[in-house]
Amino acid sequence: ILHCNAGSYIGGDLIETDTDTIDRMLNLNVNVVMKNVRDVIPHMQERGTGDIIVTASVAGHMPIQWEPVYSASKWAMTCFVQTMRRQLNKHGIRVGQVSPGPVISALLADWPEENLRKAKEAGALMDPEEISDAIMYMLSRPRTVTIRDMVILPTNFDI
Repeated sequence: ILHCNAGSYIGGDLIETDTDTIDRMLNLNVNVVMKNVRDVIPHMQERGTGDIIVTASVAGHMPIQWEPVYSASKWAMTCFVQTMRRQLNKHGIRVGQVSPGPVISALLADWPEENLRKAKEAGALMDPEEISDAIMYMLSRPRTVTIRDMVILPTNFDI
């Protein structure tokens, strides 16, 4: 199993975003994922089995105007996962992505604790365990089933 779960975030208007920051984020969110998948494929092909899960985002399924760079990186991952699934399924390798909405994670490290608590109580944030449960579900399906994409949203999250 390869789980590509690293990422960074840039929000705000594009014109206000430093180009070096854009490069760093795109490198981590896109290039590193592609390179890690590329590097693991030969080992999975040799065994004739494997699972690759990419953590994307709900932002990879709808344009979110306040995060054009981040959303673009997650749209790239949605395309990449769907393409790689088609390339690798003949080798016994399943490729899927989990696309969560807002999760209490390092990406929200600058939020005041009180804001996190209120958002969670309001049903606008999820705990990381809710995402890991979804990933375990994806991985525990019979080998004849691939869950290509699982979008997971907090109950009261509305985009």
